[in-house]
Amino acid sequence: MDHDDPHESWNLPADNNETRSRTTADADADADADTEVDFQVIGACWGRTGTHSLKNALEILGYECYHMKEVISHGENHTRFWQRVAKNQSQAEIDINFNEVFIMNNNSKSKNFTASCDFPSAVFWKEQLKQYPKAKVILGW
Repeated sequence: MDHDDPHESWNLPADNNETRSRTTADADADADADTEVDFQVIGACWGRTGTHSLKNALEILGYECYHMKEVISHGENHTRFWQRVAKNQSQAEIDINFNEVFIMNNNSKSKNFTASCDFPSAVFWKEQLKQYPKAKVILGW
C-alpha cells in the first residue's frame, strides 16, 4: 500500500460528492434500523479539543460527520437515544445500535453519517468500533 495516497489508505471517496449524492431511494432503503451504514471514522476526542475543526475537515474529505451539533439539531429522538445509552453504560455488554442516530430516515435531504466526533458519541467510541469494525479511530486530546 502506498502511504502517500490518502484515498488508498483511508478508503476516501475519489470525489467529494460521491458520499453526498444519495437519492431518496437510497434513504428509503436505509430506513430500517438493521441496515448497516458505511461508517468509516470514529473520533475519540474530548469536547473543546478541536472537534468542530475535525468535523469540518472530515466533511471537506466527503464524510458526513455526527457531532454534538447534530444531537441538538435533530432534537428529542437523538437526545433520548444518548440518554438511554448513558443510562445503560454500566452494563457489562451494552446493546446499542448506533444506526438509530447515524442512519437518517426522516426526510430525503438528510444523509447517513459516516463519521463521528465530540460528545456524546466520543464517550462510546469502543462500542462504535464493535459495531463498525472497519472504521478508523482518530484519538484526540
